[in-house]
Amino acid sequence: MLGVTASIQERFGDAVARDIDAIGGASAGTFGALLLATGLSARALHVDAHLDLVTSVRAKGGPLGRWNDCVSDAFLAYLASVRPDAHADASGRLHISLSRVTASGVRLERKSTFESNEDLVDTMIASSFV
Repeated sequence: MLGVTASIQERFGDAVARDIDAIGGASAGTFGALLLATGLSARALHVDAHLDLVTSVRAKGGPLGRWNDCVSDAFLAYLASVRPDAHADASGRLHISLSRVTASGVRLERKSTFESNEDLVDTMIASSFV
């Protein structure tokens, strides 16, 4: 997903984030949609957040090691990568699909308003969580 997003960003530059009225994502597609909606570089995210996350996960015994710590590390890595006003840029433009699982079944939801960067990143991770 990051490769496709990086290619789009290289081809169209800043116009992607500036000119897109709305973009949606679900699961792994949420990462690309967030990047396109906020103008965060896919290459920077890969280098700054993803590789740091891989190092952290390995240090904790791999993805099946201390899972809660790995999710927390992912949250912090992505949060550190977004601009301070990313949630404002994304609100109303970025539409994330989520599945809410309850005792009575699964309900599909869409979220497009983000109160903070923490809310934005948390929603992105929740959409991608299996």
